[in-house]
Amino acid sequence: KLNLFNYSWVISSTRFFMTSVTAGIYAKKNKIKWLHIEHGSDFVKLNSKLKSLLAKMFDYSFGRWILREADEVVTVSVAAAKFSKRLFSGRDYKVIYRGLELNKFKDNQKIKNKYKNKVIILYSGRLIDGKGVNDLINAVDKVSSNNWILLIAGDGSRKNDLKNQVLKLKLKNKVIFLGQIEREKLLGILNISDIVVNPSYTEGLPTSVLEAAKCGKAIVATNVGGTREIIENNISGILVRPKDISILSQKIETLIMDSNLRKQLGQSAKETVKNKFNWETSIKDYLNILK
Repeated sequence: KLNLFNYSWVISSTRFFMTSVTAGIYAKKNKIKWLHIEHGSDFVKLNSKLKSLLAKMFDYSFGRWILREADEVVTVSVAAAKFSKRLFSGRDYKVIYRGLELNKFKDNQKIKNKYKNKVIILYSGRLIDGKGVNDLINAVDKVSSNNWILLIAGDGSRKNDLKNQVLKLKLKNKVIFLGQIEREKLLGILNISDIVVNPSYTEGLPTSVLEAAKCGKAIVATNVGGTREIIENNISGILVRPKDISILSQKIETLIMDSNLRKQLGQSAKETVKNKFNWETSIKDYLNILK
């Protein structure tokens, strides 16, 4: 059925999915130009050494083949370009930042009113290995202040493990799992949150951090991948080492206790992303390649 159309380009996204391999095979077979967009900035880190080793083997075989054989490769961040260079150094990689558009959404007044006397902390993303959500739960458990609530939006293979962790730490009334939420409703929750945390171990250019910055929220994030291209430490957010639960806890507590600092960091983040991440510039750059 695909051959019914006269395609000019095949576009794949992220080298670590078999869909990108399939896209490359299809492009080669039908002699169509192939554009690959790379989001990753490090090897995939899974919950066992064996799985991580197998993931690295995939990268050095299929991942390298994708980066070598694609007619054009674009990366979503400087960090992703550097990592791509490690896998295959035989080409130049063009960085095109993604745009960011927040459609109209309504604040979630129900959650805002329910926790009106609490500092609302939000994590949004997949609940899988490598996202560091278990570190975030351990970090809030160490916070001495009781004036907070942690909302976890998303779903994934580690959800039950994380729920059991919350029960074990007796945080059932402090850590709330919201499940998978459609983007418009998630933005409504994001906009009434006070602190957004992204504790991931690897990132290309994290959407959750971009959206939080666009909404002017105080951000605590691990200093990985393209995150540092969105926020500057202690200027437009707070960056911490991945897996450093003690420091993560301290920084979250600092923001819980200091509303002025939250406001200051949020305003700076909003100003930073306003011009740096916009679709008009991104579209022009992609069109220049495609033409």
